[in-house]
Amino acid sequence: MKTFSFLPTVIAAGFFLLTSATALCSLPAGYEALDANVRGALASAEALARTSATELRSPLSAEEIAKLAAARNPEALEALTRVRKELIGARKELGLPDLNAAIEARDFDRIPGFNSMQGNMFSLSRMWPLGDKLSRRALIRFREAEKAFQEYETVLRNQLRDARVALAEVCSAERQIAILDENISLLSELAQVASARYATGQGGQQDILKAETEVARQQNDRLEMERMAGVARAMVNQLLARPATTPLPALASPPTSASIASEELLEAAAQANLPELKAARAGIERARAERDLALSEKHRPDLTGQVGVMQNPEGTRTGWQAMVAINLPWFSKRRDYEVTEMATGIDAENRRYEAVWNKARFDIRESMLRVQEAARSVALFRDRLLPVARQALASARAAYETSLADFLSLIDAQRALRDVAMGQARASADLARRAAELERALGAPRARLMGKSVGQASVPARKPHHHWRAGTPALLFSSETPTALPPSARAPEVHWHIDCGTLEPHDA
Repeated sequence: MKTFSFLPTVIAAGFFLLTSATALCSLPAGYEALDANVRGALASAEALARTSATELRSPLSAEEIAKLAAARNPEALEALTRVRKELIGARKELGLPDLNAAIEARDFDRIPGFNSMQGNMFSLSRMWPLGDKLSRRALIRFREAEKAFQEYETVLRNQLRDARVALAEVCSAERQIAILDENISLLSELAQVASARYATGQGGQQDILKAETEVARQQNDRLEMERMAGVARAMVNQLLARPATTPLPALASPPTSASIASEELLEAAAQANLPELKAARAGIERARAERDLALSEKHRPDLTGQVGVMQNPEGTRTGWQAMVAINLPWFSKRRDYEVTEMATGIDAENRRYEAVWNKARFDIRESMLRVQEAARSVALFRDRLLPVARQALASARAAYETSLADFLSLIDAQRALRDVAMGQARASADLARRAAELERALGAPRARLMGKSVGQASVPARKPHHHWRAGTPALLFSSETPTALPPSARAPEVHWHIDCGTLEPHDA
């Protein structure tokens, strides 16, 4: 029996291997960065959720509104928590299967042919996945975490767009109220002029009545605008998850002019920043990881090891047992179908990416046209309609005071000026809304919300940096990339403004 004197040492080594964690498995690249980012975002959301109304910055910007809105948004917090769940799941996948313990009692004395072969055995066994199967399973969960993180980013982008729209609505309503106040004051002056002319016999009493009627009409319009302003403020408070009547600090004014870069650069920015595209790419990577795992399951067996100790009932003799077993996946047709299934999943995710990209390109094109239309409308009101309306009112007033025109012509000129000024305010709000929609289509916010993007997808080669000279810069959009990336891997920086003229690129 000396031949087996080394057996206890071998069994002890085997037992250590069966009970230890594998050193060949590791967390996927980028795991620690994403985990730290998620933890930071959750901590930031918790801190922002405690922000009271008195702690809001003044002037309150759309970025600040979006931050607070995301911190209180259950959809955003659900997505962020789901990312955390998948990250924990990735760590779980690196663990070995459970250790199995068995106690066996044998009594062969009652079976013919066996003489006094009674005994008991205690054994430990565990299945050991060979190769990098555990790492591949962890990678699948990590890709799912990346996809969930992009869904969280999508919620943040939507919150920023909604905040910009709400801010534009509030500013537009307040501007129109100010315009109506100016017109009511102007009409009061005209009524005084009509009264003075009536007192000297140069005008009729109907002129005074017309002025008073027009004042009452615009006061009624002001009531409607106050309602619209109240609704817009309630929209902001709704984003902040506060009572609708909570007072707001001073609000930052939205931009009123801009110019736009080439569609090619905007598409490059969307490729690098749009969360929906990043989520689709994460889906492709997840499908590839599932395919690779299926191939590993097909070509690499699982090892099952067992060690045990046997002892006779009297406890006078002890024996050792060791067993190694593997499964035989090469002879299973099921494994072939699994590989085919996962390869088909890659094709499906690629088609999904193409569908998302096609929609993104359409959204960019449509948003560009809407922004250009809104910008031209604002420029038309500012440069042509408003100056002409002011000049027409001045001429009508001078003509009325010299009895060259009747009071009705003066009232018509005043109405025209009011309509033009109100139209300019609405056009400016429409420009801000359209710009927010284009920003959302690009997925490149002007300010980070909570946390920062982790990882960087492949983007087109870096192109020469161009600016577009067209009027005063008002909107500045730039694609954001992690600072850890080398310059060659970063997305092209995009600066764009909305203009009503032709755009001539020039090197910075």
